[in-house]
Formats: sequence, structure tokens, C-alpha cells
Amino acid sequence: MIANNECCSKDDQTDKLNYLFETSSLLPSDLIDYPNQIGGHGLLFGNKSKILYSHVQSTIYKPIQHYPKGPHELEFYQHLFDPNCCDTTLIELRQFVPDFYGLYRDSERKHLYLGLKDLLANFKNPSLCDLKMGCRTYAPDSSPSKVMIECAKYKWREEIGFLVTGLKVFYPDINEHNTYDIFFGRSLNPSTIYDNGIRLFLGPDINRAQKLAHKFVKKLTQLANWFENQTCYHFYASSLLLAYDSISTNDEKKGVLYPEFSSSSSSHFQHHQCNNSYEVSRKTSSTTTVEGETVTDEDEVEYVLVYLIDFTRWEMVTNCQIKDENFLYGLNYLIKLFERASIDSSPLQNGPSISTT
Repeated sequence: MIANNECCSKDDQTDKLNYLFETSSLLPSDLIDYPNQIGGHGLLFGNKSKILYSHVQSTIYKPIQHYPKGPHELEFYQHLFDPNCCDTTLIELRQFVPDFYGLYRDSERKHLYLGLKDLLANFKNPSLCDLKMGCRTYAPDSSPSKVMIECAKYKWREEIGFLVTGLKVFYPDINEHNTYDIFFGRSLNPSTIYDNGIRLFLGPDINRAQKLAHKFVKKLTQLANWFENQTCYHFYASSLLLAYDSISTNDEKKGVLYPEFSSSSSSHFQHHQCNNSYEVSRKTSSTTTVEGETVTDEDEVEYVLVYLIDFTRWEMVTNCQIKDENFLYGLNYLIKLFERASIDSSPLQNGPSISTT
């Protein structure tokens, strides 16, 4: 097991942090606050924890947390994206983790940052859902006081298996986002998590919500298969980022760039109106490969994101054949909610009033 090094002396911690500063790169100068941050400490604890963003580099810079969590998360990214890595389990996981570009420091050497790929760089108006996964968010060796603190944060965690820490839903007809914070997430219970959580995230367009839900089921099932087939890595309090794109009704641009599209023939992007909201569709003139699937002429393609983020409490377990049931329980619960949404034809119960004219 790779430990969190909580027992290291103060001098050892200082030496470790000094080494990280010495081996880090300087942050670029064109930074702004990341506009798509919906979860994490930055929204609750001020500017020092906010994620920064470089439009030129299409890179986000995530501040690492205090010792030992921050260095432990850095260790995971370095381990996962080691160019000499030959661990097939880790290599398969890379498709669900944002690319890691290295460690960065500010000019005053006060903060360290992880450089990560901006997963939403090509999205016009993303709708986002941030979930803190697991029935337990504390490591097995946590102290009784730590267990008590974590359990008190959300009373329904063991039954649901995750906490909604943030939602950001774009409503095309009014050209605005609605944002829901962690306090809203903590108000959700087993009887409201579907209508006020997952279904709300999918937006007011019934037809599109069903299509999006179907795509999320596929992506989430792929991730669940990875967890089912490995016993080496366990994650506590890691987050799952879900996203899809939206187009505003006053958007005059006729094309939106989507990653991971490869076409065997010419194609074009179109916007079309459905149930009084706009839906991004891609009409293919022949055959196109999207996310490993071959789609034919007139197929409509939705692009969704499912990524693991936050690795401050991960473990590499040796001599153990136990799956990460803690993470898997919440993931399977989530898949069932999206399966329900994929066949749900009822109107959205919450959200702003959407014009039908």
C-alpha cells in the first residue's frame, strides 16, 4: 500500500515541499479563474484554492492541498502518466483521467499547482455535474474522529454511494446557467436524488435528456467494468465529473468543435430546435466513428464526458483480491439513475421557467 505519509516529521515534510518547489515549473502569466469550476475547496474557501486557467495552453492549474494530501495526489498523477509505465490496469484508466502536464508554482513560491488538460476546452456552454464518490470518504486507517467528521457531512452517503457537490445546468431558451452548490447536494435524499439531481442535470428537453442519459450509461458502464476487473487501486473521496455541451439560442456560430471525432467522409455540424430548446447534433454524410461506434447517415451524435478527478486519498493495494466496492456501489447506483432517465418521458420538475413560445 502506498501510504499518505501522515507520520512524516515536520522536517521531512518541509524537505519534500522544498523539493517539489525546486522541481516545478513557473505558472504562465495569462491566467484567469477557471469559469467551469463547480466543486472543490475553491468555491468554499476563497481564492487561494481556486482553479486557474490558461486559454492559450487549454490547461487548468489546480492548487494542491496541504501535506500530505497534495503530494499524495501528485504522486498518483506521476504514477499514472509515467511514460515508462507498463501496468496495463493503469494504462486502461488513463482514458478516464485528465492528461497531466506537470507541477507548477506561482512566482512567490507560495502555492503549487497540478497542470491538467482542460476537458471542456471545446465546449460552448457545458452543463456539469460533480460527484464525490463512495459510501465512505475516509481511508480504512482513519482515526475515529476523522470517521465521525466524514460521516456527519452527508447522512445518505451509505445508501446512495455519492454526494452531488455541484451542478451547473445550461438552459438554452433563456441563455443562462443555473448553479447548484454542495449545500443543495446535501439536501438530496434517496427519494429526491433522481428528480432534483440526475434528471435536473440532463436539462428540460425530454428527448435530448433520454439520449444523453443513454450515452452516460455507456460511459459509466465502461468505467464500472474497469473497477470490476481490478483490485490494485482503491479510491476514497475521489470525484466524478460528468459533462455535456449546450448551444444558446442566440449563438450565431454554426459549428462546435468536439474531441475524439474521426470521420471517414465529410460531415457538418447543425443546430436544430427540439421541444423549444436547442440540441447539438452531428449529421454524417456517410460513416463516422465516434467513441468507438460506427454511426451512419442521419445519425445524431451526443458527446458526453465522464472523468475521474481528485486523488488525495488513493491506495495501491498489494496481496489483496478485494474490489473497490466502496466506489463501485455508488457508481452502480448512479448507472441505475441514468438508466431510468434514458426511458423517462416525463417533463422536468425543476429548473427555471422555460419559454414555450
